[in-house]
Amino acid sequence: MGGVHIISFVLVAALNLQSGILSASGDCPKLQSIPLARPSYRWCTTESQAVNNTCIFVCATGYSLEGNPKRISFQFVCQANGTWSGKRYKCVDTTAPRLRCPDISVTVKKGSPSEMVSWEIHVEDNSIQVEPNATVTLHSSPESPQNLTIGRHDIDVTATDNAGNIATCKFRVIVRDLEPPTCSFCPGDIEKEGKSAEIRVLWEKPVCTDNSHLPPKISSNRQSGDYFGVPGTYKIQYIVEDHAYPKGNIYTECSFTITLTRARCPMYPPPKNGALVCINREDGSQVFCQVACTSGFDFVFHPALLYVCDDSGHWFTYSHFPQSNLTVPWPNCASDAGPSVVSEFAEFFFDGNQTHSKVVSELKDNFLKFVRGPDIPPWYCETISDCQRAKVHVYV
Repeated sequence: MGGVHIISFVLVAALNLQSGILSASGDCPKLQSIPLARPSYRWCTTESQAVNNTCIFVCATGYSLEGNPKRISFQFVCQANGTWSGKRYKCVDTTAPRLRCPDISVTVKKGSPSEMVSWEIHVEDNSIQVEPNATVTLHSSPESPQNLTIGRHDIDVTATDNAGNIATCKFRVIVRDLEPPTCSFCPGDIEKEGKSAEIRVLWEKPVCTDNSHLPPKISSNRQSGDYFGVPGTYKIQYIVEDHAYPKGNIYTECSFTITLTRARCPMYPPPKNGALVCINREDGSQVFCQVACTSGFDFVFHPALLYVCDDSGHWFTYSHFPQSNLTVPWPNCASDAGPSVVSEFAEFFFDGNQTHSKVVSELKDNFLKFVRGPDIPPWYCETISDCQRAKVHVYV
C-alpha cells in the first residue's frame, strides 16, 4: 500500500509542474498605453498578464469610441496562446465645451446715445485636462468690446473645440438710459374768442429731442386741429417718451392752456327814459335782452320783442310785428313818442317813481312773465337754464 501512495504523489506533482509550465508559457505581454484611455488596472500596461485575465480600457471623460459614440470602453482578454483578444479602439472627443454667458447691464453717460461695453465668456472643455494641445475657439457676435446704443442687445457666442464640437449661448446686454427727453419748443397758452358753439384750434407741435438721437414718441390728450366747445378752459398735456429699455423715460413739462371765451355782442346803453333787462351767462355776456320804458313814455321807433346775442357776437332781433325796426341799437323812450307796437304789452313799461330796488324787482318780474309767455318761442326759456330770476340783470 505504501508503494501506491508514493506513485500517486509523484503523478500529482508532475501534473502540477506541467500546468505551471503551460501557464507560464501562456502569459500575455503587457499592453501598450492607449491615448485618451485608461486601463481598469494600471498593471495592464506595466506587467504581463495571465491567461484569462481581462483588461478594460475606458475613454477619458467626454470621449467615446470612434465610430461608436454610445460606447466609452473596450476590453482585451489574455488567451492561452499568449495573445490578447479584442480590438484596439481610438477614443475621440464627443463632448461640446461648456459656456457660462453673463447678463450685462450698463448705463450711458449723460447726453450720450451709447456706451462702450466689454465682456468675458467663461468656457470649460473636457479636452483641456487630457490633451496638451487642446484649444477652444471662442467667437461672439458682435465681438467684445463694442460701442452699443441705448436699448437691448442680444449677443450670440460660439465655442468650438479641436474635435469640432460646438457649444452656443446667447446673452443680453441692456444699455440703460436714465435721461428723459427735452423739448426746445413747447406751445404757449392760447386765449381766443369763439364765434360759434365750438371752434377749431390750431397750434404748433412741440420740438423735442433725446440723447439717444432717436425721435422720441410724442403724444397728447388733444390734437392740434381738434374742435373745442365755447366757452371753456382746456389743459393740453404732452407726454414725451424716449426708447429706453425696458421702460421709456418720460418728460411731462410740456403743457399749455387753451382759454376760449364767447364772442360778446357790443353792449349799448339802456334806452333813455327806460331800462334794459337781460339774461346773462356766468361770464357776464348777454343771452337775450328786452327794452322797457318808464310809464308815460314810449319808444321813438318800434322795438323788437327780444334782442338776442348769437354765438358769433352779433345781435339779432325777434319780433312777429312786421313794422318793428329790427336793428340795433335799440330805441330810446320819449314822452311824445308812440304808440309803438308794444304799447299794449304792460311788460314793456314800468313805474319809474319807485325806489331803485322796487324798479329792479318790477322789471325782473315783467321780463320773466313776458319771456315765459305765449308771445315768445318756448325754446328761449326751455333750453336755457339761465332763465331764472337770479340770472336776470337790469340796466337803468
